[in-house]
Amino acid sequence: MNFVSTVVLLGVLISFHEFGHFIFAGLFGVTVPKFSLGFGPKLFGFNFKGTYFQLSAVPLGGFVKMKGESEAEKETISYDKDDFRAKNFIQKTLIVTAGPLFNVFLAWLFMFGANLMMSGFYIPMTVAGRINENSASWRAGLRSGDSIILIGEERVSEWRDVEISMEMAKNEKIKMLVSRYVSGKHDTVSFIIETDSADPLLRGISPFLPAVIGGVSGGPAEEAGLKDGDSIVFIAPVGPVRDEDSAGLDALGHRPGYADNSSFRIYEKAEKNRIFGYKVLYWQDVSTLVNAMENSEFFIAVIRKGEPFLIRLKPAEIEDRRIIGVSIDLPSKRASVLQALSMSFDQMKMTLIVLTKIPGMIAEKKITLRETFGGPVRVFHETSKAAKLGFDTFLFLAGFISLNLAIFNLLPVLPLDGGHVLIFLIETVTRKRVPAKVLRGLQAAGFALLLFFAMLVTANDLVNLFS
Repeated sequence: MNFVSTVVLLGVLISFHEFGHFIFAGLFGVTVPKFSLGFGPKLFGFNFKGTYFQLSAVPLGGFVKMKGESEAEKETISYDKDDFRAKNFIQKTLIVTAGPLFNVFLAWLFMFGANLMMSGFYIPMTVAGRINENSASWRAGLRSGDSIILIGEERVSEWRDVEISMEMAKNEKIKMLVSRYVSGKHDTVSFIIETDSADPLLRGISPFLPAVIGGVSGGPAEEAGLKDGDSIVFIAPVGPVRDEDSAGLDALGHRPGYADNSSFRIYEKAEKNRIFGYKVLYWQDVSTLVNAMENSEFFIAVIRKGEPFLIRLKPAEIEDRRIIGVSIDLPSKRASVLQALSMSFDQMKMTLIVLTKIPGMIAEKKITLRETFGGPVRVFHETSKAAKLGFDTFLFLAGFISLNLAIFNLLPVLPLDGGHVLIFLIETVTRKRVPAKVLRGLQAAGFALLLFFAMLVTANDLVNLFS
């Protein structure tokens, strides 16, 4: 089923892309003799209104063959009206870029559908939770509990507004206005936050999310006896804490302390019947604390219906991360059509911003090429995981892949769509046709480059999968 879901997804993405070319070719009166999904040997096909539609054996692409598009250049410059070469620069560009544009539209459609399908969503408000004490935000004076009102000139009302506004600021200073509760009243305070190389997006700020368990998904949490509604207040490692672990947590603002065994009141100094560990203030603290220490077992102190419980737990190791097996308890509701619409546009914007930043992050060695690029094997691996998490998650991933496909096809390399647009631009500026022999050479070089890239990303996928 995982293989089938991947093949179906790729088929939908490719079909939609090629139909974009097909529809716009028809709009401008260009005859399309052949429409193929996939490359290589034909599996089956049929004629319909002058176009031969076929399904080919290799489902990793497709093509729309338009009249005159790949024919050798003639001496004359007179073409039939339904010939692709008879169209002007704008018409040809629209026909060629329609494929990527259809993929962008499909990405939005997937995300919109996923937002509608979610059984519930929660958007944290603009209250700051834990703030890294080594971050630019902390140095500027921002503190936990501050409610963010403005970033620059943009008013923010939900946490995703905060993320988008801070991301749009890129490598610039940010002016932030917050509401702070001081001496029994709310005052507004303004800050100038510098850039932060360690956290270029949020600059050390995280949203306020209470550490209350909303669901126990089996594994260590269920075996240990954690329950829905438990409020995690303290995490204590079983055994001594390494100095380097303690120093790393201290840099993140986690100060060690002691909790008594009867009520879990927290103290700075140790006395009889008190355990050494770290206070949990926010949901993010749980994962940070469990993953930051080498200790294999932990005491999890929780308050359950007003009563304290001390639970011993050994986290599971999954893909270099320690997992307890709990999910957060947050109020949720199903998105309305307008909310899903707004959320999908924000998600598209955020995804595009992140994708445009990838080359710079690679150049600055914040991420590696190995982490960034993936091919069919990685698509299969990721879609398989997403399908297990639910159809809404699968749709989100499908939207992300569709957006990547659109951007990839706009690269200025033949035979990609962006390469054709580059040729059209050169011909328009020079007012001369690029010779057919040159086009064939560029096509061959482009195919060789894409084949090499495909082999490279596939090898990278296999290394990542089995390493």
